[in-house]
Amino acid sequence: MTMSVKWVKSWIVPAVAALFAGAAMGAVAQTCVPPPDASLEKCKFILSIAGYAGAVIAFLIGLQQYRRGEYWKRSQFLAQEMKEFFADSRVENARMMIDWGVRDIPLLSPSESANRLEDSGERTVDRSLQCKALRPHDWPDTSPSAPVPSSDEAVRPAPSSDAVRKPERATLGGTAFEPEEAAIRDCYDRFLDGFERFGNYRRGNLVSVKDLKPYVQYWVDDIVDSKCDATDSLWCVFLFAYIEFYSFEGVQALFDSFGHDIRINSDLVKVFADQCSDKPRANRLLAHVRQAKAGKTLV
Repeated sequence: MTMSVKWVKSWIVPAVAALFAGAAMGAVAQTCVPPPDASLEKCKFILSIAGYAGAVIAFLIGLQQYRRGEYWKRSQFLAQEMKEFFADSRVENARMMIDWGVRDIPLLSPSESANRLEDSGERTVDRSLQCKALRPHDWPDTSPSAPVPSSDEAVRPAPSSDAVRKPERATLGGTAFEPEEAAIRDCYDRFLDGFERFGNYRRGNLVSVKDLKPYVQYWVDDIVDSKCDATDSLWCVFLFAYIEFYSFEGVQALFDSFGHDIRINSDLVKVFADQCSDKPRANRLLAHVRQAKAGKTLV
């Protein structure tokens, strides 16, 4: 049955029936043996009020049933969206990386080398590797753990965000990514794409915060929890910078709806930057993202 038919049955039909009932009651009153004129007019007035009151009650009942039907449809739609989202293997990998500081993750496809040694594709992923993976593609990370590009390398054009470093090739200014790092970015992109979609649903009032809470509340709270160690704090700075650099505005809107501003100029990000394990590196990253976003705004 289509929505329009349901709407007519649950709302219009009861209201029309009540109006006809009121009219019928008025007709019956007119055919009654009339009492004195004043009493007749009073009787007709009371019956008219009763008829209109019945119509209003029927309208409200129909409206309530319609809203329940809309809520049920919205709940079914969101449940299906969430089912598909959480069933995605890359989303599952991203959730494990968010939840764990160190974890073996099936990042790469299983393969077999020339000497017939099997590679399951699992890699040990820690916060340091995640930070390297989540850096902007045009930012040559000069942390102690990252290679410092030479002057010759620095003038080369920066590769795209999905450029993968080959073992025999130069680092292209320190901005190319190892296969493991590219796979980590793919996982986070898939996770953030889902949050972007949910945030846009919320901005468009297609769903409410109450609708979203059972599905995303845990992950929102886990990411913004500032009661963490210095290593996790640095990872949070990189994640928030990644979200801002690549313009996941729906993700930011989703966190806004849960009461958390994750933009890089917010107080929350400042807290993470101040307590992280490498404050100079975090500040360089944030300054780079601010400059990049300012340049895009001017263009």
